[in-house]
Amino acid sequence: MHVRHYVVPALWLPLMVIGAAQAGSQIRFQGTVVEAGCWNETGVLEVRCHRQDGIERHIIVENMTTSIASPYAMVEPHYLDEDKQLALLRIIYD
Repeated sequence: MHVRHYVVPALWLPLMVIGAAQAGSQIRFQGTVVEAGCWNETGVLEVRCHRQDGIERHIIVENMTTSIASPYAMVEPHYLDEDKQLALLRIIYD
Protein backbone atom coordinates (compact mmCIF):
# COMPACT_ATOMS: atom_id res chain seq x y z
CA MET A 1 0.00 0.00 0.00
CA HIS A 2 2.88 2.39 0.64
CA VAL A 3 4.06 1.96 -2.94
CA ARG A 4 0.67 3.17 -4.19
CA HIS A 5 1.06 6.43 -2.24
CA TYR A 6 4.32 7.16 -4.06
CA VAL A 7 3.52 5.87 -7.56
CA VAL A 8 0.22 7.69 -8.13
CA PRO A 9 1.57 11.18 -7.30
CA ALA A 10 4.69 10.46 -9.37
CA LEU A 11 2.49 9.68 -12.39
CA TRP A 12 0.27 12.76 -11.95
CA LEU A 13 3.09 15.25 -11.36
CA PRO A 14 4.34 15.41 -15.01
CA LEU A 15 0.78 15.90 -16.28
CA MET A 16 0.18 18.78 -13.87
CA VAL A 17 3.48 20.44 -14.81
CA ILE A 18 2.71 20.17 -18.54
CA GLY A 19 -0.75 21.65 -17.97
CA ALA A 20 0.67 24.61 -16.02
CA ALA A 21 3.46 25.41 -18.51
CA GLN A 22 3.22 28.76 -20.29
CA ALA A 23 5.31 30.63 -22.80
CA GLY A 24 7.47 33.25 -21.15
CA SER A 25 7.96 35.48 -24.19
CA GLN A 26 6.63 36.23 -27.64
CA ILE A 27 8.23 36.19 -31.07
CA ARG A 28 6.77 38.63 -33.57
CA PHE A 29 7.35 38.31 -37.29
CA GLN A 30 6.89 41.30 -39.55
CA GLY A 31 6.99 41.11 -43.30
CA THR A 32 7.69 37.99 -45.30
CA VAL A 33 9.14 35.22 -43.17
CA VAL A 34 9.35 32.50 -45.79
CA GLU A 35 9.98 33.50 -49.37
CA ALA A 36 8.57 31.55 -52.27
CA GLY A 37 10.81 29.19 -54.18
CA CYS A 38 13.23 30.22 -56.90
CA TRP A 39 14.62 28.16 -59.73
CA ASN A 40 17.11 28.34 -62.59
CA GLU A 41 16.42 26.75 -65.96
CA THR A 42 19.28 25.02 -67.78
CA GLY A 43 20.98 27.22 -70.36
CA VAL A 44 19.32 30.44 -69.19
CA LEU A 45 21.30 33.08 -67.28
CA GLU A 46 18.48 34.12 -65.00
CA VAL A 47 16.79 33.04 -61.80
CA ARG A 48 12.99 33.09 -61.58
CA CYS A 49 11.11 33.50 -58.31
CA HIS A 50 7.42 33.29 -57.44
CA ARG A 51 5.98 36.50 -55.98
CA GLN A 52 2.47 37.68 -55.11
CA ASP A 53 1.64 39.14 -58.52
CA GLY A 54 3.48 36.65 -60.68
CA ILE A 55 7.06 35.65 -61.44
CA GLU A 56 10.11 37.89 -61.04
CA ARG A 57 13.19 37.34 -63.18
CA HIS A 58 16.69 38.08 -61.87
CA ILE A 59 19.56 38.18 -64.37
CA ILE A 60 22.70 36.30 -63.35
CA VAL A 61 25.83 38.40 -63.81
CA GLU A 62 28.94 36.29 -64.39
CA ASN A 63 32.55 37.41 -63.99
CA MET A 64 31.76 40.92 -62.79
CA THR A 65 35.18 42.48 -62.44
CA THR A 66 34.38 46.18 -62.67
CA SER A 67 32.03 48.19 -60.53
CA ILE A 68 28.86 49.64 -61.97
CA ALA A 69 29.34 53.40 -62.05
CA SER A 70 26.33 55.67 -61.91
CA PRO A 71 25.97 59.27 -60.74
CA TYR A 72 22.68 58.34 -59.02
CA ALA A 73 23.54 55.02 -57.38
CA MET A 74 26.28 53.19 -55.52
CA VAL A 75 26.77 49.41 -55.79
CA GLU A 76 28.17 47.43 -52.85
CA PRO A 77 29.00 43.79 -53.63
CA HIS A 78 29.00 41.34 -50.71
CA TYR A 79 30.41 37.90 -51.55
CA LEU A 80 28.60 34.98 -49.94
CA ASP A 81 31.29 32.35 -50.47
CA GLU A 82 35.07 32.16 -50.23
CA ASP A 83 35.55 31.61 -53.98
CA LYS A 84 33.64 34.82 -54.77
CA GLN A 85 31.29 32.94 -57.08
CA LEU A 86 28.08 34.05 -55.36
CA ALA A 87 27.50 37.73 -54.58
CA LEU A 88 24.76 39.88 -53.15
CA LEU A 89 24.65 43.31 -54.76
CA ARG A 90 23.27 46.16 -52.67
CA ILE A 91 22.31 49.16 -54.80
CA ILE A 92 21.91 52.44 -52.92
CA TYR A 93 20.13 55.19 -54.84
CA ASP A 94 20.63 58.88 -54.05
